[in-house]
Amino acid sequence: MGLNIKAITNENNGIKIETSADLAPALSRLGMDYEVEMVPRTNYRNVEDDAHGFYEVYRKDTGHLLGAGMTNKYGVVQNANQLEILTHIAKEEGGPVFVRNPHVYDNGRSISLNVDMGIMTIGDAKVGDIVMKRATLKNSHDGSGSASIMITPYRLRCSNGMCAAMGATGIKIPHTKTAAERIKAFAQTVQKIAPAMRATEATYQVLATAVVEKAQFARILDALFPLEGNAQAVKNAKNIRDIVIANYQSADGGFIDRETGWNMLNAVTHYTTHDAPVRLHGGTTPEQARAMSQIDGAASQLAQKAMKTIVQTLEIEDDITRMLRMVETSQAAQLATYAEPVTPSIWDIGVGA
Repeated sequence: MGLNIKAITNENNGIKIETSADLAPALSRLGMDYEVEMVPRTNYRNVEDDAHGFYEVYRKDTGHLLGAGMTNKYGVVQNANQLEILTHIAKEEGGPVFVRNPHVYDNGRSISLNVDMGIMTIGDAKVGDIVMKRATLKNSHDGSGSASIMITPYRLRCSNGMCAAMGATGIKIPHTKTAAERIKAFAQTVQKIAPAMRATEATYQVLATAVVEKAQFARILDALFPLEGNAQAVKNAKNIRDIVIANYQSADGGFIDRETGWNMLNAVTHYTTHDAPVRLHGGTTPEQARAMSQIDGAASQLAQKAMKTIVQTLEIEDDITRMLRMVETSQAAQLATYAEPVTPSIWDIGVGA
């Protein structure tokens, strides 16, 4: 299966942002160039309900009600203010970033978009797996969540891509009265993004060379999908196991050895990206609901748990620490020496076993 990395990463497939001058046109193209305002709630007599101190958030251009029941402690964060963060990321990266996959949910109640900062090659430089250095920016205007930017690397060796979410690695700012002021400080903290991405890359590189033995594979499945509870719960867990096992056995289109921690992780994240059920609410489409789940919902939580469980089961924490030093110092020769090809023995795990 061929993969045209240039076609995936070039400017034609994303909106380039490098300086503040790029923000206004980008907001317009993204459909996020609207403002919101918070006003006191009115009662049935159209009198401000000051007695209870509740507020509502409206979209200024269309008049849509986006959120209700907020107190005077709540503060709005405008889309334009949050997207200023992207110029700071570009400065840290030393070049432009590209915005892709914008979502405006339910008339503007919340937004999300991906920010791509280049690629990383996992394993062998010529035939290894390709992962996009990606972060996901999210904001809400209905009181349902914080303004946030999360580290969400994206695997490209799959026909539809694959989220390898690291949702716990990110920055969040609750919607409070000081949120608008804090968003500026928030933008200054994006230097956390690069170290977090390096730590993620180090983990991936070690997983690509770590052999998964049959007993370890079974322990990982038991930890992630225990056969516990009532008959339906056990049936559901077995069905998920069958999907993950099938993904693992096929190596999911990748070029890294099948019996590795990297393939184990991708067997799980393929399930979270493509097969896990999602709940629809507030007029969201299945695609939007799945995207939100991968950012910081159930899918992201399972991906994080899988990463932690695999690392602990394979006992590779010290290897990751050493690899991180190599990544941080850009010692390519050391990396090539460390990431020796893996030739694990082949064992049959059996679907449904």
